[in-house]
Amino acid sequence: QRSIECCEGGTREKPNGMDAEAEALQEADALEDVLPVCAVEHAEDRGGVYDEKYLMLEVQRSCGQVELHLVSMPLGYHSDIKRSYCDKLRDILSVSARGGGILRIDHAARKVHTYGQSGGYGAPCRADVERVLRSAFADYELDVTVTPYIRG
Repeated sequence: QRSIECCEGGTREKPNGMDAEAEALQEADALEDVLPVCAVEHAEDRGGVYDEKYLMLEVQRSCGQVELHLVSMPLGYHSDIKRSYCDKLRDILSVSARGGGILRIDHAARKVHTYGQSGGYGAPCRADVERVLRSAFADYELDVTVTPYIRG
Protein backbone atom coordinates (compact mmCIF):
# COMPACT_ATOMS: atom_id res chain seq x y z
CA GLN A 1 0.00 0.00 0.00
CA ARG A 2 1.43 3.38 -1.06
CA SER A 3 1.62 6.53 0.99
CA ILE A 4 3.07 9.97 0.30
CA GLU A 5 4.27 12.69 2.66
CA CYS A 6 2.08 15.79 2.45
CA CYS A 7 2.52 19.20 4.04
CA GLU A 8 -1.08 19.98 5.05
CA GLY A 9 -3.12 17.29 6.80
CA GLY A 10 -3.45 13.70 5.68
CA THR A 11 -1.75 10.68 7.13
CA ARG A 12 1.09 9.59 4.94
CA GLU A 13 4.22 7.53 5.45
CA LYS A 14 7.67 8.96 4.71
CA PRO A 15 10.70 6.81 3.80
CA ASN A 16 13.58 6.94 6.30
CA GLY A 17 17.11 7.97 5.40
CA MET A 18 16.32 9.89 2.20
CA ASP A 19 17.66 13.34 1.42
CA ALA A 20 15.24 16.14 0.48
CA GLU A 21 15.87 15.85 -3.28
CA ALA A 22 15.29 12.08 -3.32
CA GLU A 23 12.11 12.51 -1.24
CA ALA A 24 10.79 15.14 -3.67
CA LEU A 25 11.47 12.89 -6.67
CA GLN A 26 9.83 9.90 -5.00
CA GLU A 27 6.78 12.00 -4.05
CA ALA A 28 6.38 13.29 -7.62
CA ASP A 29 6.70 9.75 -9.02
CA ALA A 30 4.19 8.38 -6.51
CA LEU A 31 1.65 11.09 -7.32
CA GLU A 32 1.90 10.27 -11.04
CA ASP A 33 0.94 6.66 -10.29
CA VAL A 34 -2.14 7.62 -8.28
CA LEU A 35 -5.21 8.14 -10.46
CA PRO A 36 -7.34 11.18 -9.45
CA VAL A 37 -11.12 10.60 -9.39
CA CYS A 38 -13.79 13.21 -8.61
CA ALA A 39 -17.33 12.12 -7.72
CA VAL A 40 -19.66 15.03 -6.93
CA GLU A 41 -23.35 14.34 -6.41
CA HIS A 42 -25.58 17.24 -5.41
CA ALA A 43 -29.33 17.59 -5.12
CA GLU A 44 -29.34 21.16 -6.46
CA ASP A 45 -29.42 21.89 -10.17
CA ARG A 46 -26.12 22.67 -11.91
CA GLY A 47 -27.00 26.39 -12.08
CA GLY A 48 -26.94 26.94 -8.32
CA VAL A 49 -24.21 27.69 -5.82
CA TYR A 50 -24.04 25.31 -2.90
CA ASP A 51 -21.80 24.09 -0.10
CA GLU A 52 -21.51 20.37 0.56
CA LYS A 53 -19.14 18.25 2.59
CA TYR A 54 -16.45 16.36 0.69
CA LEU A 55 -14.14 13.52 1.64
CA MET A 56 -10.77 12.46 0.24
CA LEU A 57 -10.44 8.68 -0.08
CA GLU A 58 -7.42 6.61 -1.07
CA VAL A 59 -8.79 3.58 -2.91
CA GLN A 60 -6.74 0.51 -3.74
CA ARG A 61 -8.30 -1.66 -6.44
CA SER A 62 -7.92 -5.44 -6.70
CA CYS A 63 -5.69 -4.97 -9.77
CA GLY A 64 -3.23 -2.92 -7.68
CA GLN A 65 -4.22 0.51 -9.04
CA VAL A 66 -4.26 3.21 -6.37
CA GLU A 67 -6.78 6.03 -6.83
CA LEU A 68 -7.37 9.26 -4.96
CA HIS A 69 -11.10 10.05 -4.87
CA LEU A 70 -12.70 13.35 -3.91
CA VAL A 71 -16.30 12.50 -3.05
CA SER A 72 -19.10 14.94 -2.26
CA MET A 73 -22.72 14.01 -1.59
CA PRO A 74 -25.58 15.88 0.10
CA LEU A 75 -25.25 13.88 3.33
CA GLY A 76 -24.97 15.11 6.92
CA TYR A 77 -21.66 13.54 7.97
CA HIS A 78 -18.37 12.68 6.30
CA SER A 79 -18.79 9.11 7.59
CA ASP A 80 -22.15 8.89 5.74
CA ILE A 81 -20.39 9.97 2.53
CA LYS A 82 -17.73 7.29 3.00
CA ARG A 83 -20.27 4.56 3.73
CA SER A 84 -22.56 5.49 0.83
CA TYR A 85 -19.73 5.83 -1.69
CA CYS A 86 -17.99 2.62 -0.62
CA ASP A 87 -21.26 0.74 -1.15
CA LYS A 88 -21.04 1.76 -4.83
CA LEU A 89 -17.40 0.73 -5.39
CA ARG A 90 -16.46 -2.66 -6.88
CA ASP A 91 -13.17 -4.61 -7.05
CA ILE A 92 -11.72 -2.87 -4.00
CA LEU A 93 -8.98 -4.11 -1.66
CA SER A 94 -9.01 -1.13 0.69
CA VAL A 95 -10.42 2.35 1.19
CA SER A 96 -8.95 4.82 3.65
CA ALA A 97 -10.16 8.32 4.46
CA ARG A 98 -7.58 11.09 3.97
CA GLY A 99 -9.51 13.99 5.48
CA GLY A 100 -12.36 16.13 4.29
CA GLY A 101 -13.90 19.58 4.28
CA ILE A 102 -16.52 21.68 2.54
CA LEU A 103 -16.81 22.22 -1.20
CA ARG A 104 -18.55 25.16 -2.91
CA ILE A 105 -19.17 24.97 -6.64
CA ASP A 106 -20.43 27.96 -8.61
CA HIS A 107 -21.06 26.72 -12.15
CA ALA A 108 -22.20 30.12 -13.46
CA ALA A 109 -18.97 31.82 -12.36
CA ARG A 110 -16.93 28.65 -13.06
CA LYS A 111 -15.37 28.64 -9.59
CA VAL A 112 -14.66 25.91 -7.03
CA HIS A 113 -13.77 26.77 -3.43
CA THR A 114 -12.88 24.44 -0.54
CA TYR A 115 -12.54 25.24 3.13
CA GLY A 116 -12.84 23.67 6.56
CA GLN A 117 -12.01 20.16 7.63
CA SER A 118 -13.78 17.02 8.75
CA GLY A 119 -14.55 16.61 12.44
CA GLY A 120 -14.18 12.83 12.10
CA TYR A 121 -11.39 12.46 9.53
CA GLY A 122 -9.42 15.67 9.95
CA ALA A 123 -7.85 17.95 7.37
CA PRO A 124 -7.07 16.71 3.88
CA CYS A 125 -3.82 17.32 2.04
CA ARG A 126 -4.42 20.57 0.15
CA ALA A 127 -2.21 19.48 -2.77
CA ASP A 128 -4.22 16.25 -3.18
CA VAL A 129 -7.53 18.14 -3.16
CA GLU A 130 -6.24 20.59 -5.76
CA ARG A 131 -4.91 17.81 -7.99
CA VAL A 132 -8.23 15.94 -8.07
CA LEU A 133 -10.30 19.10 -8.56
CA ARG A 134 -8.01 20.29 -11.35
CA SER A 135 -8.56 16.98 -13.17
CA ALA A 136 -12.36 17.36 -12.93
CA PHE A 137 -12.76 21.15 -13.21
CA ALA A 138 -9.89 22.04 -15.54
CA ASP A 139 -11.58 25.18 -16.87
CA TYR A 140 -12.76 26.46 -13.47
CA GLU A 141 -11.00 28.86 -11.12
CA LEU A 142 -9.88 26.88 -8.05
CA ASP A 143 -9.50 28.27 -4.53
CA VAL A 144 -8.38 25.30 -2.47
CA THR A 145 -7.91 26.01 1.22
CA VAL A 146 -7.89 23.89 4.34
CA THR A 147 -9.00 25.80 7.43
CA PRO A 148 -9.70 24.77 11.03
CA TYR A 149 -13.43 25.45 10.54
CA ILE A 150 -15.70 22.42 11.14
CA ARG A 151 -19.32 22.71 10.04
CA GLY A 152 -21.71 20.69 12.22
